[in-house]
Amino acid sequence: MRKKGFTLIEIMTVMLVVGILFAAGIVTYSTVWRNHQTDTAETELRDISGGISNYLIDYGNIILPNDTNFETALNETIDTLNKQYLNYEIEKSDIAADKKSVRLVTRHKTDPWKNKYNLYIYTYNGDDKTSIPGLVIISSNGVDGVSSKATYKDGNYGDDIAAVVEPK
Repeated sequence: MRKKGFTLIEIMTVMLVVGILFAAGIVTYSTVWRNHQTDTAETELRDISGGISNYLIDYGNIILPNDTNFETALNETIDTLNKQYLNYEIEKSDIAADKKSVRLVTRHKTDPWKNKYNLYIYTYNGDDKTSIPGLVIISSNGVDGVSSKATYKDGNYGDDIAAVVEPK
């Protein structure tokens, strides 16, 4: 006489199949989530680059005098961008010692990995021909939170997500 119920082998087989399906679901969810984060960062970079492009159309390239008025001109540019062109407020982070470039960051807005967005602006008039005057690079440092900016010119962005706004 056979008892009704499942054998240990049958139960273990069902548990194995459920485990495989669960693992596949986790991998798929992880991939979808990572893609969503990248898409979100790209959309926000597009918003910022659109605002910068509109500023360049109205005011021309962001080229600042390399003199005592540099900080004043930079602050006026930041105020104008914040009030009229950008959805996310930006603030000054670093100014190069030679005043040929400036790094701005978003004040409150962060990318999906909780890092501020970076705006690198080459503010000089182009005398030394090593970079494009008025060029704006907007970037998210990606998952690792570390900028790969040093290798951008070689086409290597690492895990950074970047948008480039070329001067008019």
